[in-house]
Amino acid sequence: MTRENQVAANRRTLPGLRWPGGRHVAVVLNVAYEVWSEGQASGVGPMGNPLPAGIFDSNADSYGRYGAVDGIRRLMRKLKQARATADVFTSGALAERQPLSTTGPIS
Repeated sequence: MTRENQVAANRRTLPGLRWPGGRHVAVVLNVAYEVWSEGQASGVGPMGNPLPAGIFDSNADSYGRYGAVDGIRRLMRKLKQARATADVFTSGALAERQPLSTTGPIS
């Protein structure tokens, strides 16, 4: 089935399906608000390459700390400026360390 035929078939089988405002696309934004365990960092380097055993990634440690302290507030401000909403998923470690930052909207 060609793409055009598939689109036409979907229109026939899903009558009345329309995005709000007649838009043609929907976007879902998810934010991973998380930190590493104390003294730990990701085992994957910034380019997605696994690190050798025993190698501590200070870069991952740095962005993990930034994201949990300043990055999340900056990102939430940008979402607010864009009048966009997002689902924010947090880790248990972060909820334990900074409970006030995980109980509601961050401004």
